[in-house]
Amino acid sequence: MFRHFGQTLCRVRHKRNLLYSTSMTHPPCLFQAAVELPLSLILQDHKGQWAERGCLVTAVVERVGLDEFDVVMDFRVLEAALTDAIEHIRGRSLQDLGMNGLNELAEKIAKAIAPAIKPLVRLAAVIIRDDAVQAASWRQ
Repeated sequence: MFRHFGQTLCRVRHKRNLLYSTSMTHPPCLFQAAVELPLSLILQDHKGQWAERGCLVTAVVERVGLDEFDVVMDFRVLEAALTDAIEHIRGRSLQDLGMNGLNELAEKIAKAIAPAIKPLVRLAAVIIRDDAVQAASWRQ
């Protein structure tokens, strides 16, 4: 029979009408969840030409253990926060936004999402990938 007490897993054994336990300490389980949304941006290619590109923006959250609904956090909240963060960016160039690269954009999106994250949940990363295999990320 196993019983959970915080981070310690105790196995209770019955032996000769005596009850004793052995405990093993396990590292806490870290769970991650992600929401991914499409984003169109005007980006400069390696030849210096500007073109609209389809990107995917991924927000990754993590926490130790799960909440009362057995999830990291409510995905609808994370998706709504990510949607709000990228809505005004759609179809614009990084130059119009006053940014030098996708890393700055990932950091800006992370700052916009952060207020929607619950206290026990941590925003682990914001990743931006475009169809030309460029990638940028912000990690905490």
